[in-house]
Amino acid sequence: METLDLTPHFIKKGPFVFIDKVAGQNTHAPASGQPGLVEMMKIHAGLPLFVASRLDKGTSGAMVFGGDPTAAANLTKLFEKHLVQKTYLFLSHKQHKEKTFEKSSLIFKDGHLPKSDARSNQSNSRTTFEFLKPVGNYFLYQATPHTGKPHQIRLHAEDAGIPVLGDLDHSGAPFYRLCLHSKKIRFLWNDEEYVFESQGPIWTNPLSEKELQIFECLNKRQSLFGEQLKNLSCLRWAHQEIKNFRMDQFGNHLWVYWYHPEDPQDEDFRALETVSHTLGKKMWIREMINRGKQGEISKIWPVSSPDSKWVCFEGDIQYEMRSDQGLSPGLFLDQKHNRSWVKKNAVNKKVLNLFCYTGGFSLAANFGKAAHVTSVDTSQKYLLWAKQNFKLNGFDPESSNLEFWEADCLFFLKTCLKKGRKFDLIVCDPPSVGRSKEGTFQIHKNLSELLELCLKCLEPSGKILLSTNYEAWSLQDLQKQVFTFRSIYRVEVFPTPLTSLDFELPDETPLMKSLIVQRSSAKDTP
Repeated sequence: METLDLTPHFIKKGPFVFIDKVAGQNTHAPASGQPGLVEMMKIHAGLPLFVASRLDKGTSGAMVFGGDPTAAANLTKLFEKHLVQKTYLFLSHKQHKEKTFEKSSLIFKDGHLPKSDARSNQSNSRTTFEFLKPVGNYFLYQATPHTGKPHQIRLHAEDAGIPVLGDLDHSGAPFYRLCLHSKKIRFLWNDEEYVFESQGPIWTNPLSEKELQIFECLNKRQSLFGEQLKNLSCLRWAHQEIKNFRMDQFGNHLWVYWYHPEDPQDEDFRALETVSHTLGKKMWIREMINRGKQGEISKIWPVSSPDSKWVCFEGDIQYEMRSDQGLSPGLFLDQKHNRSWVKKNAVNKKVLNLFCYTGGFSLAANFGKAAHVTSVDTSQKYLLWAKQNFKLNGFDPESSNLEFWEADCLFFLKTCLKKGRKFDLIVCDPPSVGRSKEGTFQIHKNLSELLELCLKCLEPSGKILLSTNYEAWSLQDLQKQVFTFRSIYRVEVFPTPLTSLDFELPDETPLMKSLIVQRSSAKDTP
């Protein structure tokens, strides 16, 4: 079965753990409820990490941790004695006149950023630099620190007149990321050599900046998931890393969500064709228009002769994808862990899937041995598509345990309330804006009514999976909507499974917010 691990690629050697950290990841949790690398490994891999050294959030590459306190203490001693050899790579927009050179200085804390005094006679840091080669319009260097002060390489590169590309704190030219990478770690312990070399950064290749940004996203997922990628049919290759751009994989096709106000230019097509060829996938580029406006027609561009219909797998469930029936090809990947949760929690339950779209949650519930699954949507087109997905998986959509209703969800819930019909599990993932013959649904205005109706149609021990992509709300805002009914219906909220790492890192704010709402009388918890 296809699975996505919630841990980055790592190797355990003896008492030490080596990890290839991605750029943008904190070593420790920056705030409560936002796990960093260390917390993520403990929670999701059951592997405690004991820190002996850190990398800046923007720096990627090789890190080493102790697998236990003793190993971390031993590592700390090695670092203090400068017996751990580390090699870094970085890009600069400046070229140095010498091939190899050294920099030393007094590095000290002044305010929130470390500073370097190269003229001080009390030097406490030293770095060796080597120019490797030009890379496009930039210059690639190797840096070997002989001491371990904060921002040492970045400060010494600035002192040498070759600031790190993207390092706006230390005179670097603007770029899409900090181009500093921990390439290799080597040390001896108990007469045994330990060596770990990370996957090289993509920016050592002479690609256009557009290509670099997209391939950086690919490189990030490869670092996080390693060999698992070979077995994955569906995943997000680019999320929020590139402005106005998203890219998903659905089986043998890539789907690019193009939010830019202008159409793709020749440079964009060349970059995307390179990605399509590299991954061996066909591609569609879909213009993403404002869903709240009527009358606009979304454009779509083919790359590498894509199909108008194709099939992909998410775990053991098949879905039919289509290029010509909406802004999405038929599946929202940020809900994959929530679909998995529904599958595990649907056994013998009466399940209601509101705003069901193409039936992803309904299929998950049916695979999870639900007693009865009801799917509701205002679109007959999407309900027929949902039925096709059921047929694709060997289920008869006309079966007595399945219902498909073309209806406004508020109207449907009011009808259920009149008839005394209740459900054990309700999936409620409303759009930010939706239209039907009954009127326009706006989540910031209508969620309260929708949620109260769901609570009234919920069995005493029932649960609601509530989610939204409404960007104006945070998770706390969504919780406030639920807490309005806390005293009336005695509800509690629980977190849903974390989105997988092809979306946000655990210490980043997710676009998709979701909660499990349950009556306080329920004996079990999610």
